Amino acid sequence: MKNNINYLILVSLIFANSFAQATFDFENIASSQFAQTSFLQTVNSVTLTVSGADLNSNNNPTHFGSSGVFIYGWDTTAVVTFTFGTEIDFVSLILGGSLSHNQTYGISHTGGSGSYSDVFVNLIGGVPSSVPVVLNWSGVTSFTVTETTNTGSNPRIAFDNIVTVPLNTLSLENNTSLQSIKIHPNPSSDYIQVSGLTSEKKYTIYNNLGKEVKKGIISNNQKSDINYLPIGLYFLQLDNQKVFKFIKE
Repeated sequence: MKNNINYLILVSLIFANSFAQATFDFENIASSQFAQTSFLQTVNSVTLTVSGADLNSNNNPTHFGSSGVFIYGWDTTAVVTFTFGTEIDFVSLILGGSLSHNQTYGISHTGGSGSYSDVFVNLIGGVPSSVPVVLNWSGVTSFTVTETTNTGSNPRIAFDNIVTVPLNTLSLENNTSLQSIKIHPNPSSDYIQVSGLTSEKKYTIYNNLGKEVKKGIISNNQKSDINYLPIGLYFLQLDNQKVFKFIKE
């Protein structure tokens, strides 16, 4: 029985803002299920299947610093795959590792666009730690987290509160006037410009939690100041329709 866990790892996956978002918190899954190969949850008609060689559920907050039920993987390879029933935009995650271990995780996706990412987590000394990772992926149907190196034994990776937005809620169907619009520079530290506009547009900027941080009216190639915004990923929505992602450095 693997319920005496001496580690902390918290993964909180954030996919987008409040546009029809679905939060997978695993609260409908019974705790203390061990050596499973998959867990399934459906929220707002979006289905998520979590699969791996040795998956477990737990609700002890001292293990992960999380509340309620969370899912963790525990085996010699530490590979966990997340498959969605629809395309989603994957924005970011917070990834941690076992206590007193140095660990590197590889994060890859299926479908859509975006590059492979390696994440290094330094936990030597037994101090719980986590690393925020921005992944600007679009149209993803699944992703896999793999522990590629580990200085200790029994690699562990855990997940909770996965927030998604279906891809079709972040686009405007059959509106060719918005298809050529682009945000640049992206990433940026000072300002962004919107090119391809044929007229002035109302715009709203949201952070990755869905909170409105700025709004106004913008014209073609007009600069919009983002210098004061914290580093992270943001969404710009034009006329309550087309949504674009950009990164503040």
